[in-house]
Amino acid sequence: MRTKKNALPRWTLIACLIVFATLLTGLTGCPNNTTNISDRSSPPPGQNISFESQAQESRKLHLRQGASAFFKNLPPDEYLVSAEELRRMLSEGRCQVIDIRSPGEFAQAHIDGAINIPFDELGARMDELAQDQQIIVVCETGQTAGMAAAALNIAEYQSKSLRDGFRAWQSAGYETTRGRDNRTDRPTSPQDTR
Repeated sequence: MRTKKNALPRWTLIACLIVFATLLTGLTGCPNNTTNISDRSSPPPGQNISFESQAQESRKLHLRQGASAFFKNLPPDEYLVSAEELRRMLSEGRCQVIDIRSPGEFAQAHIDGAINIPFDELGARMDELAQDQQIIVVCETGQTAGMAAAALNIAEYQSKSLRDGFRAWQSAGYETTRGRDNRTDRPTSPQDTR
């Protein structure tokens, strides 16, 4: 009669043989066993696909779909105000106007009450922005102000840009003021006169 003492080593031996055979088959059956399939920069032999390009195309497709959905669902004029609407908001004291043009351009003419924070200084001077009030960003044509307003919205400010910029304000015949932003003692640099 057999004892359980002898049965254990036999099963251990069989298990070890199975593991060894599996490892041996795995090592010899795969000619390129050191390369992880996800690390390959070229397709396996006989295949005309690239794993990197598939992943890049998938990411691009997702980004395009997300951007498309964003713009499709964006209400018209959501982040724009007209010159007329800005004038009304100013008369009611409902906004802070940030003029992101250079100090030289600002000094030539600007909306009365506007604060001059040039575009390239905006990130460093965000502490000057109203946290509890609508911010209207103004540049010459509206394009740069749109980018600035979008960035401020990402930073959780309530921000819009003046449609068609300072030119629209002037074209509407609304009052402008000349001179520097007197809130600061920043000297005007030669580049500010552009």
